Amino acid sequence: MLLKTILEPYAILNCLEAIIKNELGMNSLIVVSGNNIRINFPIIRLDLKNLPEGNEHLFGKRYDAYIIEMDPEMKVDEIVDYFGKLPNFYREAKFIFVGNAFPENFRTELASNLIRNVIFLNNANLEISTYFPYKRKSLQNIDTDLQIIGHCTKTGFNISDSWKPATLFLDSVPETWNNSTLKILPFYHVPYTVCRNCKKKGIEIEIMDIILGILNITANYTKQHYQVTEESDFDRRTSPVVLGTGFLPLPLFRHTVAYTGDDLIWIVGTPSPIPKWKYVYKAFSNNVWAFCIFILILVSFTWYAVTAVFKHQKHVIHLLKKPFLILNLFLEQSSDLDRTFISQFVLFTIITIFTFLINAFYKSRFTYLLTGSGLNYEKGVETYDDIMKHELKTGYFPEQLEIFSNNPKFQNYMRKHFFDCQMGDPFICTNRTAFIKDIAALRFRKAARFYLYTYFTDPETGKPLIQEVQPVVQFYSMSLNVMDGHPIFLTIEKFLRNFTEHGILNYIMHKYDELHYLNLETVDTKKITFSDMSGVFIFCINALLISTLIFALERRFGSRN
Repeated sequence: MLLKTILEPYAILNCLEAIIKNELGMNSLIVVSGNNIRINFPIIRLDLKNLPEGNEHLFGKRYDAYIIEMDPEMKVDEIVDYFGKLPNFYREAKFIFVGNAFPENFRTELASNLIRNVIFLNNANLEISTYFPYKRKSLQNIDTDLQIIGHCTKTGFNISDSWKPATLFLDSVPETWNNSTLKILPFYHVPYTVCRNCKKKGIEIEIMDIILGILNITANYTKQHYQVTEESDFDRRTSPVVLGTGFLPLPLFRHTVAYTGDDLIWIVGTPSPIPKWKYVYKAFSNNVWAFCIFILILVSFTWYAVTAVFKHQKHVIHLLKKPFLILNLFLEQSSDLDRTFISQFVLFTIITIFTFLINAFYKSRFTYLLTGSGLNYEKGVETYDDIMKHELKTGYFPEQLEIFSNNPKFQNYMRKHFFDCQMGDPFICTNRTAFIKDIAALRFRKAARFYLYTYFTDPETGKPLIQEVQPVVQFYSMSLNVMDGHPIFLTIEKFLRNFTEHGILNYIMHKYDELHYLNLETVDTKKITFSDMSGVFIFCINALLISTLIFALERRFGSRN
């Protein structure tokens, strides 16, 4: 309590105000907990035993400092749990504890909770002291001895002559460590985390191995988890680094700088191969077939008109024969073509050239399909609308539903056709997508391609079993998750930046980019379209017009003239 300050009027309060002015700055955002601490500065005052509702809207920035009045029964865990509920809680902030005594077990708890930037104001003797948990350069063998660095006075504070730094707060973190072990929890998220003993361990595991090797820290990887749920929660004190969840916000953890990015996409099963009997009509698109039939009918009527006028063959049977004679030419069979008149000669030349070109285009595409050199698939699921049209289930994590708030129709469809992908087996959704083909699953593109390369490729044909749906859902930055306040957080960030500048990250990433050879884009049979055949059709129409004009001239002036 601050009753002792009655003997030294306002000494502690004046000391605090001087510390705020000279050490924290007048614009600092300060949280105060304690009935006896009355400071004439803009502060947030909170009751440690009663956190007000709606505190998340107090400010949008991190709190710079915490001034806490000690209680004999105060426990650090309660303090951390209390302030941890604040969205802007920051373990690397400056902590000032005011009280009569600061027992060793209290200081040990502070250090184990990664609160290291601390000063203690003793209102009994007005001493200002601090501690340096990592003075021994060890993450496990922490030092909690108090070191006196100054005294409070009636007008402010004085720094001890033996204290060389010009500041009360000295965040001392060693550059290298001795006899230290860091426990790391990897979540299965290929290719970022694969397995500790695999040839390709995973991008993030390789990054951490390099960094910890430089820092002289031994990595202790815990049993790999497969999903981030309440049931699979972990002790964040003993697992201060989490891999494979860099895109998810974890309570009490901070993201490092991003080392890469990835697209969140929908994946679906590839469509079934086209039965070979369908190749007969799959070579041409529907538009080409329709125009071929139109030309066939038009030429047949033109031919019939010519023969009806010049040979008086007006019976309907002669009209019905014309298409079959043209089809004979298409099938490279003999056909009786009378060329008595000029218009007939021009017409039959048109028919011959047209059937030859159509035959050449058709056989080239049919052979291409038949030999299997093309991607011979039925039209598959390519868009969000196709997902709804095929009534596929949607496999995703419940928290991902909010991503689609700008597409209410599809979001509502997802809600009605939800399939939980957090059921223990990390492959449950992807397996069903590839083999049963009744699910569209949300996956990161690099992960999907890793699955494709490793598991989901037909061993006989080499064809992919999964494909991507357009458009991309969202882009995510990938980073490492380190517990807020951990002493190696800033060191990891520094190394990530250096690795980026010197190409080390590119070297690591390239090993996993090699897994992307197989195509994950939408596959479909490449049919001959109207645009491919436009030249043939334009020639045919123009030639028919010329033939019709010659026919009209012959009809008007006679064939001899």
